[in-house]
Amino acid sequence: MRGLPTQVIASAKAGSIDALERLYPLFSEQTYTLSLLEAVLANLDRGRLPDDTSKPLPPNSEVGERSLVASACFLACLGCCHRSRAHKLNTVAKIHSQLDAILTWLRLALSYALECAAPLRMESIVFCIARTLVGLLGLDDSLREQVLESRRTGVIVFTLWCSRDNRGKPFCDFQSTGPGRCPIIQLVDKSITLADTELSRCFWTLVFSSPKSRRAFCDGLLRRWVGLPLSMPSQNTGVVLRYTAHLTNLALLLPTIPAIYRPLRKTKLLSQWGKSLLLLRPNLSPAQFVDLCSDLFSFSNHTYGNPLTGLTELIETGVFVALLQAVSELPPGSRSPSAIKTLGQCGGLAMYPSTTTAFRSALQRLTPQTKSRLSEMEGVADAWRMLNSSVDICLPVFKNKGGLGPYDFCDSDQNKIGREGSSAFKLCSGCQTVLYCSQQCQKEDWESRHRYECMVMRHSYRVNEARGVKYSPLARGYHTRMVTLILPTLSSLGPFERFAQHTPRDLPPMTKPVVYWDMRDGFHRGPTLISVEDLVTSRRTDGVPSCPKMEERLSDLLNAYAIDSCPRSKVLMIRFRWSMKCQILFILHLQPFKPRSDGDTDDGYDFLHVSRSATIIEHAPESGWICV
Repeated sequence: MRGLPTQVIASAKAGSIDALERLYPLFSEQTYTLSLLEAVLANLDRGRLPDDTSKPLPPNSEVGERSLVASACFLACLGCCHRSRAHKLNTVAKIHSQLDAILTWLRLALSYALECAAPLRMESIVFCIARTLVGLLGLDDSLREQVLESRRTGVIVFTLWCSRDNRGKPFCDFQSTGPGRCPIIQLVDKSITLADTELSRCFWTLVFSSPKSRRAFCDGLLRRWVGLPLSMPSQNTGVVLRYTAHLTNLALLLPTIPAIYRPLRKTKLLSQWGKSLLLLRPNLSPAQFVDLCSDLFSFSNHTYGNPLTGLTELIETGVFVALLQAVSELPPGSRSPSAIKTLGQCGGLAMYPSTTTAFRSALQRLTPQTKSRLSEMEGVADAWRMLNSSVDICLPVFKNKGGLGPYDFCDSDQNKIGREGSSAFKLCSGCQTVLYCSQQCQKEDWESRHRYECMVMRHSYRVNEARGVKYSPLARGYHTRMVTLILPTLSSLGPFERFAQHTPRDLPPMTKPVVYWDMRDGFHRGPTLISVEDLVTSRRTDGVPSCPKMEERLSDLLNAYAIDSCPRSKVLMIRFRWSMKCQILFILHLQPFKPRSDGDTDDGYDFLHVSRSATIIEHAPESGWICV
């Protein structure tokens, strides 16, 4: 009996297909693992690969038949590797040296099975190839790197994802669960869970390397993938949760593939994903739904290359309203970092024409109980007020200017009447950055301060126009007192770079710093502009303004000017300006002091607990970014 395997191996090395098929049962014997692998590779080398391996093989092709048998042999060989450490080390070394040949034959086997094999055999071969790749990725770390770096692997995975059986059912079935689920799903799991590594980034770049692959992925696979939860039973929560995790991890790679943005817009990816989450809402706890929505909103920042486009699409589906309702249903005393992060991101993107109106319509659909609950929750209340502040500040300006961009507006009582009209504001013809409700207001402002500001602005326009710099309405908003960027006041809202990445690059260089601050109580009265230039007390040697005791100074000013206005809460908006050149807006939410332990109940406002993240201000003139 011992002579039989040796004879079969010799026949296989000689090139006999029948002998190669007889090798497969022998892979259960650990003794012959390495010898059988060498026999398979030697046999394949005699198969003489075609000159163009990208073309499909004809039916009954000898090369195709060899590749089908070899794919089953590779899988059996990998199964034996896990039974003995000695055999595993020897086999891994052999696979390392012959990996290109193995992947080439696997790709030929896949294309041949899809085109020429019988239905039952085709399905077994497809699953066999998927299991073989799963085994290669999990066999050894260095081997996994080599597999992921190979272009052939990307072609195989892409073909597996887009393939269907003879009944038209995709092989990539996300409804399969359990340890024995579809091996193609296992391959997807192993590939996408490496999304934070350079290897996986290279892997996905290979998948999207050609226009044909990108088009097929977006028009075929992604449409089917995104629409899958809508066709599944609503109780199948686990499948959609895994599917959501795949999309979330894939979002990390999309910014590296700019050519994917336009096809993604056609798929309506975010709308489909949002609708599937709304269907799952009855089967999820509020905390689970908030976490999933947080992933979705983070994904929208990278999906289309423009976060405003994705955010507007999400708000229209109703996901944002459902998110706020779920946040209000969280248990009392719970602190949700996901909710704070998401609301902070929305607040930072709410001061744009395309999103302000969408946010306003969404906020109007909330019940008074939901709004009251959000304003009282720990951590969430600050982000919630910041979002409302953004919408309340920008909506009148965008509404009266037709959404051209953020502009400053005058400060008189007639201004309130002007906000109700459709064209009450008049734009300054010199700098085109300030809106006035009447000629009298424009004259008073011109005599008090705007003469110098307008001159500086017009001069900077002329200089930069000569340099070839074109100012957009968004960039002009940075030159005015109505800013276009809200900086979060809590460190948990996320890094500032997420907001600063959309800062215009055509800002003039920094000059003498001037600091203004506005104060509104409940947004029912007009803003009060108070010049506090003495806040900037010193300069560093590099010319960047520094504020060593900003917290104490602002706290004194707040209590000096604002004690007699609002008894319950206030919103302090601090605008840091560099002589109309660039500015930041801090929205700080203030509450009355709580009674101290000694019984002292002096009036005052608790300011320091929200201003600690806004203590050091720097401006990088070489890039145009504002950094904190």
